[in-house]
Amino acid sequence: YAKLTNKQLEGEVRNRGILYRPDESFLRNVISQAEGGAAAYLSFGVSDDGEVKFINILTSTGNPELDTLFTRYLKSWRFEPAVGAEGRIQAGEVRLSF
Repeated sequence: YAKLTNKQLEGEVRNRGILYRPDESFLRNVISQAEGGAAAYLSFGVSDDGEVKFINILTSTGNPELDTLFTRYLKSWRFEPAVGAEGRIQAGEVRLSF
């Protein structure tokens, strides 16, 4: 998970490692059947213990069902615990494209 091939992390979380990210094959299959490809730009907050706490869609896929799928996917990510940011939410942004 060190490199996000088709994703770019930005913001305060960019230097925190990703401990868990679900397999993307399900997303790829759903999206290829429904649309032939989709992309969204999301902002999110990560707690000091690594949990994604909130997500905002900055640029939609144009499909509410795919937006929900992308949001649920990102919500399940887990980041490394924060060092020096205990008790506060760190902001991040990511472009997801499949």
